[in-house]
Amino acid sequence: MELVLERDAHFWNNVYHSSRSLMNHSIAYNMLKLQLNLAKSITPENKEFSIKISTWQSPFVLTQSDFKRIFAGEWLFGRNIMQQMEIDAQQESVPFYEQWLAKMFIKSIDDDNLRAEYFVNMAKEPVSTDSSVTLIQPEYCDNDNNLLQLWQLRYNPIGKVLSCTFYETDLKLRIVNMNNEIEQLRSKLIMTQ
Repeated sequence: MELVLERDAHFWNNVYHSSRSLMNHSIAYNMLKLQLNLAKSITPENKEFSIKISTWQSPFVLTQSDFKRIFAGEWLFGRNIMQQMEIDAQQESVPFYEQWLAKMFIKSIDDDNLRAEYFVNMAKEPVSTDSSVTLIQPEYCDNDNNLLQLWQLRYNPIGKVLSCTFYETDLKLRIVNMNNEIEQLRSKLIMTQ
């Protein structure tokens, strides 16, 4: 069993540190968490069990390049969706008014730029649970002045609305919290040896 678990742990650790999207990273995180919980239930009967899994002996530290890779994958995923929406809207079977609306409201290049700005800032931003250390939202996300917001949304409204929703979620903090959780599980497992 240790050999199978060793191979599994090694595989999911590699996926965890080479993920190219938040979804892949989350899947790897859940698998590592499952393994560590399983090991915790086995360890009281077999104290040497967790020592045999070499992957669990070193911390699950995330590097700056891990964050950059995940955010680059997220940017690419969003870009592919927007491009597909543009392609789908231009098919002959789509009514004229839908094609016109797509041309007016879907601006994939601008969306790419807006999301790139967010992800680049997020990758540079220090990790903190302090609410004062947050990304500064663009002016068009300012909910205090509805008229100004509407005026700024007149061009590429879909992209800007999507971009504003990004600023409400600290993806880096979410990844760090996942990392802290499996690191705590790993530390507790190592201490029970």
